[in-house]
Amino acid sequence: MFWKSKKKEYVEFDNDSKLNSNIKSSFKLSKLVDGSFMADGWIGRNIGVFILGAIIGIFYISNRNMSEKNIREIQNITKEIKELRAESISTSAELARISKQSEVEFLLEKNNIDLVASDEPPVVLGIE
Repeated sequence: MFWKSKKKEYVEFDNDSKLNSNIKSSFKLSKLVDGSFMADGWIGRNIGVFILGAIIGIFYISNRNMSEKNIREIQNITKEIKELRAESISTSAELARISKQSEVEFLLEKNNIDLVASDEPPVVLGIE
């Protein structure tokens, strides 16, 4: 197997164990601790991938926060709609009860208002 080095010369590896040992030796914990991995150029070559990952991460976090905010708002609005629906039903029932003729007469007597229901039926007026 042939591998091309940075100096454009070919290096021959006889078996895969030498290749794996070279790869393992290039990624050491000491390079991470002392910061020499930054000088190797690997970070510089892959900076675009890191920036893209950061942008996608920021987009993901903001999208999740926005969707959670929308879900909370939908839940609050749904709760308010249920409360308003119950209030509407009770108001409509109260209006139906108050608008009965017997209830109107009772309220007139209770409040001492001198109105009396007419004994004559209504007359239809015609235009000639």
